[in-house]
Amino acid sequence: MADPFDDELIADFQTYLENCRHDLNQAQITFHSQPNPSPFAGVAASLYYCLNQLGDGIDELERFTLNYDEHYLHIGQELFRIATSLRHDAQDAIKHINY
Repeated sequence: MADPFDDELIADFQTYLENCRHDLNQAQITFHSQPNPSPFAGVAASLYYCLNQLGDGIDELERFTLNYDEHYLHIGQELFRIATSLRHDAQDAIKHINY
């Protein structure tokens, strides 16, 4: 079993989080690059909130690397669960759009 307090593992995890942050920023740039057609407003809202939850989740995981408080891991996990639910909401909403 890996030691969660291992400096090398934490450094690798921080690199992973930096990559996640970069990918999230790219997704946000793409999302905001064009206006959303009005029939897709509900889908866009779900995706917007999904991206925000992902960003907040990454923030929480970064806080864990600063103080090893597992509370931040649990909050991050919950934020990712919410983001997943919002993504599913967007997918369901798209099925009901007549275009």
